[in-house]
Amino acid sequence: MSRKARWGFLALVAVQALVLVGIAGAAELRLRSGREVVLQTTPVDPRDLFRGDYVTLHYEISTIPAGFHRYEVGDPVFVRLVREGTAWSAAGTSPELRDGDEPTIRGTVIAVHRDAVLDVVYGIETYFVPEGRGFEIETADDVDVVAVVDRTGRAAIKHLIVDGDVWVP
Repeated sequence: MSRKARWGFLALVAVQALVLVGIAGAAELRLRSGREVVLQTTPVDPRDLFRGDYVTLHYEISTIPAGFHRYEVGDPVFVRLVREGTAWSAAGTSPELRDGDEPTIRGTVIAVHRDAVLDVVYGIETYFVPEGRGFEIETADDVDVVAVVDRTGRAAIKHLIVDGDVWVP
């Protein structure tokens, strides 16, 4: 291998490593700089033979009225959140991010129903749990997700609250 090819290979490896560090750093920055919101959820499918115990989460804000905007499957949707007691709920939708005091979470429309109701995913629908503990979440009476939403609307799960107990990853 020539000297030039060796340097090219090392540069390629370095770029790949920097991309991975950047992705991890962005997620960590979101957790540290975003605004915490508590989302009510219903857990589904707590086990996968190949990936271990995880929970698929369906949020109350996953099925919401479209409001005055027209959406199609695949469109981005920004959902304004308002606090109601200890949890946050959807207060309105917009096809673009708007400034305001309330946190706004970014999602993607996966279905549009005839009655102008949207099914939305936010990228925080899967949460891995310690092995053997998925059944505890499946049978829990109350599961809330503490998520962090950054100023661009991106969200990350910080931890779960299962029947009043905090589950930290």
